[in-house]
Amino acid sequence: MSLIDMLRKTVEMGGSDLFIIPGSIPSAKVHGVLQPVSDTRLNPAEAEAVVQEMYTLAHRDISNMDRNGDDDFSFAVMDLSRFRCNAYRQRGSIAAACRVVSFGLPNADELKIDSNASSDVTGAFPIAGQGFETYVFVRDAIDIEKEIGRLE
Repeated sequence: MSLIDMLRKTVEMGGSDLFIIPGSIPSAKVHGVLQPVSDTRLNPAEAEAVVQEMYTLAHRDISNMDRNGDDDFSFAVMDLSRFRCNAYRQRGSIAAACRVVSFGLPNADELKIDSNASSDVTGAFPIAGQGFETYVFVRDAIDIEKEIGRLE
């Protein structure tokens, strides 16, 4: 299974993270529970090949990770999502975790916010989202698509 297939399955499952670890089945964290995105365990060479695919998508040289022991970077897959990744050496092998960062901004209904409650408020107020994402609502004379901003 290719990296793109694993990322697509992670997003389709509503996952927040994809974990690539040698000796394990690639897994997505879905509502706090790890779910497999493949049927087979990755050996160290296969895990390294998947991580190399991440670096290729990020247009980044893997030597950053080789030099420092870990590396943080991001990339986007058209019509799917953006991803923030951390690649690292673990017990002599390469592993990675990728956080899903959606292209779009959620609306008040998706965040389960009562639109009547927020209509009486002006200014900005943060609302915790999935994982460590925080959404900021700005109440002003602007349309709903521009009301929500994301802090990362």
